[in-house]
Amino acid sequence: MVRFASNKEKVFVTGATGFIGSHLIPKLVERGYRVYAIKRHISRRDAPLPGNIDKFYTGDLTDSNFVEASLQDANPDFIINLAAQSLVAYSFERWDEVTRVDYLAAANLMQLSTKLQNLKAFVQASTSEVYGYQTVEEIPIKEDAPKRPHTPYPIAKHAADCYAKYLRLANNFPYILIRNFNTYGEKFSTRRVTERAIAEMLKAPNNIRMGSGTSVRDFLYVDDSIDAYLVLLENWHSAVGEEWNVCTGVGITVRDWVHKIAEQLDWKGTVTWDSTYKRPTGIPILIGNGEKIRQHFDWKPRTTHELGLQHTIGYVKDYLHRGEVA
Repeated sequence: MVRFASNKEKVFVTGATGFIGSHLIPKLVERGYRVYAIKRHISRRDAPLPGNIDKFYTGDLTDSNFVEASLQDANPDFIINLAAQSLVAYSFERWDEVTRVDYLAAANLMQLSTKLQNLKAFVQASTSEVYGYQTVEEIPIKEDAPKRPHTPYPIAKHAADCYAKYLRLANNFPYILIRNFNTYGEKFSTRRVTERAIAEMLKAPNNIRMGSGTSVRDFLYVDDSIDAYLVLLENWHSAVGEEWNVCTGVGITVRDWVHKIAEQLDWKGTVTWDSTYKRPTGIPILIGNGEKIRQHFDWKPRTTHELGLQHTIGYVKDYLHRGEVA
């Protein structure tokens, strides 16, 4: 059960106009939090921020002077770090940027936040990709599974996770690590596999090109992800110092997932598989075990794949329309 903030607690959110941030911030405002949002730059893909947030900062999280001044100005009760360069394919070519954003910026923010007097919890958005290759016996994957990151993106994320754990040992740092599995429901971009498949089918009636369809993934609708963030935030006393999987526990091949999309769209074309960029490395199976968050906080996903895809198709149609008239 999510409570409404009654004492105007302050939340400092990075990556505010990104995928998760654009869904989470309106819910925080709705629940009575005072929100201080930060973004490194503004792009055409960014989501609009609600007009009733308290303050919006623009700057670079690796800039210690900027970060410290922003934190001191906001003096938050909670920090939610969503700032990330999260596209795995992009990380192969721009490993340096990914490392800077996903590790160095996160570590800088964590380190400087230890100076805050009122900080109750620092929520760090990790990723299920840090688990990497797991044996059949280790699937579905629990939070204590070995971490085997195998691409620049989860390597940087894992480094940030380790830094949070170091700070807990050194300063009793109140981290909460959230590991979302493959989240879909993006409103302002079609770069992820679900949204890209929908957009391609809407634009091409006969044939689309996709990468490997054999990978098995745990697809989670964004509203369920946001609900998990709120549950962990509201129960921060019990959540700090822990890692939390946010997942469905159900695996489906990308091929079958794309076929589900085609059925929803009544799309009769064909898919040419293995015809786009091939990653140097990839995870064959990534399915989460969500028992920990369910047992502690009675959280579980409530959105069916069918309903989640229905909503996402609507988002993508609207996104394409806005792009055409822009």
